[in-house]
Amino acid sequence: MLSTVSGGIVSGEANTCFPLKGDFQQMARRRYQRGTVYARGKRNPVWVARWRESVIGPNGEETRIQRKEVLGTKRDFPTKRLAERELEARLSPVNSLTYRGLRVASFAEFVTVWQNNALTQLKPSTQHRFGVRSRSG
Repeated sequence: MLSTVSGGIVSGEANTCFPLKGDFQQMARRRYQRGTVYARGKRNPVWVARWRESVIGPNGEETRIQRKEVLGTKRDFPTKRLAERELEARLSPVNSLTYRGLRVASFAEFVTVWQNNALTQLKPSTQHRFGVRSRSG
């Protein structure tokens, strides 16, 4: 065991003051993903890609949702490796260091925010055209 010196090396007993689990938040690790590519269809086969994206819900909590998109036909990308290269190009914004999850909201929540922030900046006659009664009268 190491000896303790004031301002120097600390003994292993000092670690009992700071438990390793539960009391602190861990730093989030940057995610890098490649996604998956698979073929779908028999007559007109297409390459389909799947990956996950971060979204921020209405309560501010970040969650990950699965996305799926058709990359192209087998005529466009004859091999799976070529389709994976296309997916890699499409995932580059998600894998960048500056990527932040997008905010998602229901249409009703969007309308409420729009009425409070954007509609109030318009003249009362314009507000009336949108079917909203003027707040002054």
